[in-house]
Amino acid sequence: MARELKFRAWDIEHHQMLNDGDYWSAENRQKGNSWICYPVSATNKGILWCKKYPRPIPEDAMEIDRTCIEGIELMQFIGLKDKNGIEVFESDILGLNLKPFYMVVWNEKEAMYNLADLSGKPVPDFDFENYEVISNIYESPELLEGAR
Repeated sequence: MARELKFRAWDIEHHQMLNDGDYWSAENRQKGNSWICYPVSATNKGILWCKKYPRPIPEDAMEIDRTCIEGIELMQFIGLKDKNGIEVFESDILGLNLKPFYMVVWNEKEAMYNLADLSGKPVPDFDFENYEVISNIYESPELLEGAR
């Protein structure tokens, strides 16, 4: 079974999360509605949007209006879901009963996603299905305070 590849992106300047299918204004980099914005695709190439194509933008589309890779942090879906069926992405913060415990990190040495405690120390064995996504390190950086 092939793993589904999905991405989302954190817009560093405007402090907003962009998910695949969100509407976004190319001119001022703000989320909005379909009257003033265009649907985006979050991909490993960055944020793509095109006035010509409906959502999702076809992978073989040759007329992409813009690609944005600067000023964003891309996060990949890790292929797993939490105890509530929520997709888990890189940089998510997981916990129990809304109490944060772990964050999802990329392990460069082993080329895989791992968990680390909130101070960044790797966690050996872990069962994602017993925990829930609380937030992520970009939208809730205060959850990391005191842990580092």
